Amino acid sequence: MIAESPTPRAIEAEHLHEYPSGGFWSSRWEYPQAVTIAIGLIGAGMILQAMNPSVHVQLPHAPYSWLLVFGPLGALAVMRRVWPENLVLNGLGSIPMAIVSVLSVAVLSIPAAIWPQGEQAPGWAHSLGLHHVFASFGFAAAIALMLINLALAVGKRCWPIPRNTRFLLLHGGLLLAVGSSVAGSSSLIRARMVLSEGGDPSSTVLIDGTNYHLPFAVRLTDFRKESFPPTLSLATRNPSAEYWDVSPGSVLMAEGKSERLGGYRIDVEEYHRRALVVAGIPRETDLLGAGPAARVSVTDATGTPLGEGWVHAESRYGEELFLQVSPDHVILMNPPRARSYESHVEVLDHQKRFFEAVVGVNQPLWVSGWYLYQLSYDAEAGEASSISILEAVRDPAYPAVATGFWMVILGSCWFLWGAAANLSGREGRK
Repeated sequence: MIAESPTPRAIEAEHLHEYPSGGFWSSRWEYPQAVTIAIGLIGAGMILQAMNPSVHVQLPHAPYSWLLVFGPLGALAVMRRVWPENLVLNGLGSIPMAIVSVLSVAVLSIPAAIWPQGEQAPGWAHSLGLHHVFASFGFAAAIALMLINLALAVGKRCWPIPRNTRFLLLHGGLLLAVGSSVAGSSSLIRARMVLSEGGDPSSTVLIDGTNYHLPFAVRLTDFRKESFPPTLSLATRNPSAEYWDVSPGSVLMAEGKSERLGGYRIDVEEYHRRALVVAGIPRETDLLGAGPAARVSVTDATGTPLGEGWVHAESRYGEELFLQVSPDHVILMNPPRARSYESHVEVLDHQKRFFEAVVGVNQPLWVSGWYLYQLSYDAEAGEASSISILEAVRDPAYPAVATGFWMVILGSCWFLWGAAANLSGREGRK
């Protein structure tokens, strides 16, 4: 996807020029050469990272980071255009190198998808310097190979533009998106704002232990949270270990609902959306932060009653209640999951304009060049939380990254439309 499309004309042109044969590096570069280069560069980067686990790749701030990334890539594109038959440039810009570099990036991203990053990373990751995978020398080498391949591919097919527009949209857009992400990484700022209802307006966040003043101020007027009804679980004692195996249910609790778990039928006889537990008995209440409670009856597969009682997940207004139906089986209530939560705020922007807004999950607020995202809240207080945690993000590279991705989307749609038209034409000729 990220190298020259092997059109018949391109394939014919490649076969017209034969490189000397016999030597590993003097013949046309294919997958063996691509794999060798990738292993050499990425392996050297990983060894260097393991030797210096506390050191990671950090580009200078803009505009030097952009010059450092796109300067060499632009030079490579020009070189590929000027010397189209150069063995090394053709090899680094080949389809095998494209596939190998993309696979390398994908494989090196796996640790970040499996293990936590940062201070929460496992000990072995810290010792190898992989607690920040995306800033490691090995990952930087893989990204560099990918960008070099894209720049050389674009350089070879950059002219004439009308004939190569689709190719340039796909590959040039990916080059712009990935390159801008790399160049803009040093200018990206992410910081948390902890706001309290009715508190003073805040314009300060903490970044790496230092106070950073935002060009605007935010005041939390109201935090609102809604939850889904809870579900039940069946806990079964594990005879070979000192713990219980838990089988979660899927039915959202309400009066009259029923569910089967592990051969038991569980019926909800009574349900309180919010309950205050007093002496082991839930009482319905309107207090925010109180958890739900349900009175359930349990029968076995033959319909024989096994027990009845209240279940309640621990909350600030009551202890946990569960129903034991046998020495090895217990019915539990799971804590309710958040349906939505949002912050109602007052904002004073950098131009001294005052306005009210709402920041919700998947509903960020754009103000004075920053995005405000709803990040978290006081989980212990739940619906009664008077604290909202927002994340302030400033990413100057976002317009360039977004432009690159829109180019890729447009090029992909164009490619699919052309493929469908060609298929229809072939079927019509039949």
